[in-house]
Amino acid sequence: AATATLSDKSIYPYFCRLSPTTTGYSNAIRASIMHYAQNGPGWTDVAVFPVANEFSISLAESFINNAEPDINVVTYQQYLPGETDYDVEFTEIIHSGARVIIAFVPGEDWPGVINSADEYGLVGESYVWFTPSTVVGRHQPQGIDASRGALGSFIYVPEDTPELNMFRDLWFSADPEEYPLAGTPLNTFTYLGYDRMVVAARA
Repeated sequence: AATATLSDKSIYPYFCRLSPTTTGYSNAIRASIMHYAQNGPGWTDVAVFPVANEFSISLAESFINNAEPDINVVTYQQYLPGETDYDVEFTEIIHSGARVIIAFVPGEDWPGVINSADEYGLVGESYVWFTPSTVVGRHQPQGIDASRGALGSFIYVPEDTPELNMFRDLWFSADPEEYPLAGTPLNTFTYLGYDRMVVAARA
């Protein structure tokens, strides 16, 4: 639902969303890069690495369109959904000399991507990985060691509001037999689902 094309009210007059558009996410990553670029060289030469799906390509296109003139995209490497061999893509990133990698990948791909990148020497103190909401918005039990230092953009969720506290109380006290997954760890996507139901109920 973050795809920027859905913002066209002439085509989707009744569409609304709670999350930012891909433009919002990519602008946040761009702003983060420019912030850290004040600390020294190397931040503004980047590699863009998306999976070939609508959400990730929209993110990549938005980032590239807004990158210049301050950020130089030195290589663009795209992989197909379901692909697990990133030899061509990672070899090109190595040859590009980029130390900042913008990985627009789905959360389920992240452990395989980052662990493979580690094997290619693309993870460490000399590298920075930026990820989208699909990665930072969920718990990643695998690939956690290689993910240290990775940065991402996501929606701000207040930590202490009456609505949030009420939802947490209900979530952790509900019977999982009656409400499947009740009591399991929460992530920001769960909060978005709750907000969506509240908005629909009050509409």
